[in-house]
Amino acid sequence: RLEANASSVYFLTPKHTNYVVPSYFPPSFVLSSIERKRSETALHPPIFLVMGGFSQKKKRNVVSLVNAMRENSAKDFVVRFMGGTSSGASNESMANLLRETFADDYRKIQLIPRVEADEFMEQVGRVDAILPLVDEGIFHWNQGYQNGSKLTSSVMWGLGFRKKMVLYKPLAELFGVVEDNSTYFLHGQSTRWLVAFTEAFGRCLDFMLQHPGA
Repeated sequence: RLEANASSVYFLTPKHTNYVVPSYFPPSFVLSSIERKRSETALHPPIFLVMGGFSQKKKRNVVSLVNAMRENSAKDFVVRFMGGTSSGASNESMANLLRETFADDYRKIQLIPRVEADEFMEQVGRVDAILPLVDEGIFHWNQGYQNGSKLTSSVMWGLGFRKKMVLYKPLAELFGVVEDNSTYFLHGQSTRWLVAFTEAFGRCLDFMLQHPGA
């Protein structure tokens, strides 16, 4: 298989080990995705997406999402996880991990199996908001994103497909993103109870519930 044997080939989706962070998205594809998403808005509650590997603490702070979901458990929404190849885990093991992590809210969790590039872009287009789940512990960590020396492709996909995002302020500044409380919802450093992220997540969710399709 190409992705297994061609070490000089780089891909645009995190299904593959040699993964290039994309910076350009064809306007025609993005616009058609936006129109399709608007037509589907009334069919389902707001959908958040967590992209790439989520079993490694240096990539995502999944625990922050546990608290945010618990605080907003009475509201209607879905969180989809679309796993990448970096975790080296099977779909079954990832499903078990999510079931254990979100034991109280697992009915709101969905796992998208690893997909090819075209289906990957289709899945991104179907969601309302993207959650990089990068906070101060990961952003500033030498084994994490090293104060922005390493990039998270989740933000690039969010910008490219014009998705709402909940972002740690220094991460947002790295990409030139400014809070507007309609597309970008920023948060500062969290306390041990992850209050800052939970509050920003709640603002984003409330906006989507109050302005479906916006």
